Amino acid sequence: MAAAQMKFISLKNIMVLIGFGILTLTGCKSTAGLKKGTAPQRTKEEVMQALMKHNIDFTWFTAKADAHFESTALSGSGALQLRIRKDSLVWMTGKKFSIEGFRSIINKDSFYLVNRIEKYYHAEANRSLIRTFGIDLNFEDVQHLLAGNMFLPQKTDSTYFVQSGDKCLLSSQMAELSILYGFDAWTMELNTVDITDPKGRKIEVVLGNYKKTKNLPSLPYNRKYTFHESAHEVSVLDIKIEEIEINVPKTTNFSIPSHYDRLRI
Repeated sequence: MAAAQMKFISLKNIMVLIGFGILTLTGCKSTAGLKKGTAPQRTKEEVMQALMKHNIDFTWFTAKADAHFESTALSGSGALQLRIRKDSLVWMTGKKFSIEGFRSIINKDSFYLVNRIEKYYHAEANRSLIRTFGIDLNFEDVQHLLAGNMFLPQKTDSTYFVQSGDKCLLSSQMAELSILYGFDAWTMELNTVDITDPKGRKIEVVLGNYKKTKNLPSLPYNRKYTFHESAHEVSVLDIKIEEIEINVPKTTNFSIPSHYDRLRI
């Protein structure tokens, strides 16, 4: 997933969309082990290879998780189900105490959210978001970000590497984005990603609790996204995944009851 294909602000809007829904709700082993002694010295080539291996290819990506959303003004938690059909749709539901609070769907042209507690729905064309927020919502990048994939530097992008103790840092300048990757020198797992645009807006991604399960690569089950639009505007989406399935087709039922009112924001 190339950074040049996505405007910086896109992740924030998906975080807000998920958070908007969450606010209505008011047998694996970790790869981490004991670390002793001096961390192994890594090379830039090793780190680049680990970065390229981080992303997964999929036709279907599904996950069940506990999610917490928090912004300057609002916060909420709930159980989240995420289903992604590549190049087609993103489907999500949120529950609290086994009661479905919201259901949403995003496709290449638009997104919809149904609030089952307050009985309203929201519908918006992606082009309307561009007019409202001045953004370019790239559907492909949104899918990959929600699946845990990260921007990858291209051969023409500048990259620099340094190791400090058990932390390997790889920086890259991609188009208008500055990206800093942080790897664990022991496990070569990607733990942090900081993405900064020319205006100083920043996304901090923290990944952890990597697990290797049958027929799946080692994946981070804890994912935290913090968006800093300014010193006074911060949004956080914290996801703790319980179960992941890849390339297992799922149903993505979605409908809007005729008696629901449309909410315009």
